[in-house]
Amino acid sequence: MTIRDRKLPGSPPAHAELFISEISRIEWDSLDVLIEKGSQTLMKVTAYDERGLAFGLEEYRYMGLELEIESNKRILEGLTYQVLGAYGDDSRTFRLAGVSSDTYNVLASTK
Repeated sequence: MTIRDRKLPGSPPAHAELFISEISRIEWDSLDVLIEKGSQTLMKVTAYDERGLAFGLEEYRYMGLELEIESNKRILEGLTYQVLGAYGDDSRTFRLAGVSSDTYNVLASTK
């Protein structure tokens, strides 16, 4: 992309490269592998572009990241877990609360 300032004749044009990419991979990370019943943990989601580079922090608020919790091959409806949403202003970090004992799979996706 080349940008020229019409109101500053003779000024050099500015050049920029613009890369638009789908999300090719989503990973999540948590300090805790086990969440005790009644406790909470933070889970951070990282999305990567088609080149394998992580998206910048400012881009996550436009992605509409969601977590889905699965147990025993069925999607839970908030009965035995709670995803407490994005943590503060960080739209890639989620707070999870352990509500009951079970083994869960956490799936990250975009809207």
